Amino acid sequence: IITQNYNYSWTVNELLSLKSWLNTGGAVLVQGEDSSATNDPAGLFEIYYEYASGCYYGDTTTNIIRHIISYGINEIYSGDPCSKLQADNGDHVVFDPSGDLHVVAQQQDGGKMVVVNNNAFNNWTIEQNDNLQFALNIIEWLAAPAYSDIDWLTASPTSMLIEGHDTMTFTVEIDATLLPIGTYEANLAIENDDPAKTPVVTLPVSLNVVQQLADASVTANSLIATVDPGTTAVYTLTITNMGNAADSFTIASDSNWATTISATTTGVLEPNESFILTVQVTAPTSGSNSSITSITITSTFDESTIETISLTTTISTHYIYLPVIVKP
Repeated sequence: IITQNYNYSWTVNELLSLKSWLNTGGAVLVQGEDSSATNDPAGLFEIYYEYASGCYYGDTTTNIIRHIISYGINEIYSGDPCSKLQADNGDHVVFDPSGDLHVVAQQQDGGKMVVVNNNAFNNWTIEQNDNLQFALNIIEWLAAPAYSDIDWLTASPTSMLIEGHDTMTFTVEIDATLLPIGTYEANLAIENDDPAKTPVVTLPVSLNVVQQLADASVTANSLIATVDPGTTAVYTLTITNMGNAADSFTIASDSNWATTISATTTGVLEPNESFILTVQVTAPTSGSNSSITSITITSTFDESTIETISLTTTISTHYIYLPVIVKP
């Protein structure tokens, strides 16, 4: 907590240490008026004090914007300020009775900062209006982990307006494409401005990234068929992704008889998802009376993962029975 002290100036090393503290998830509360003691640390988050057009006696403001730190706050007492805040970033939470910016809350690089113009929490003003509750809200917010973007977690939409007694849904997408193997934890924070509810609801999110393993199985409705010369045997094959991640598989055939397969790739299959394939083998009108057709399934993710199934097609044998005449 940094308060106004006209006799104090920050050294470069002190400010660098404070910035490092903020960058590692630290939190800072700055309160007071324009001085090097307050302006230097606030400036780390590009929040600046500057003199207002004039001082005024202490007064109460109700110009309060909805934010976690203003939860349940209706009035803030502002005592004799002679300065105001300027901040292009962050959340503008409170404006004083003259309309000047009075309180800014900001999260940046994992750290948090609340800057208050004037000593709103000294021994006397802390007892005015909702100042005490406001101070407790600020400390609680600063003590909680800062929100930050997480590369592997995306929520959409990021904000919504829900009417009373209504519901809306949002989508959470988890992308582990670029993540090393390991376990990742995060909290999805849902803020709301309902004064009758807890201002933040957090949902834990856990992601376990494991090594991708390719595997497949292939089965046929039949491995053997018998046909007449010049006709076609039709086999139905089921290819199932037995790996632990989405994968696709290429399909190839090898036969000395004319063979047609209904597809050369399965497309992307989720784990345990299957693909149906038909194989047509046409018997010749002359030549060998049987053939073995090999169907090879290869993983796109890992080309060393290969499954093969053999289909045996045989030409049926026809017998001609001639009459037997016994010569007397």
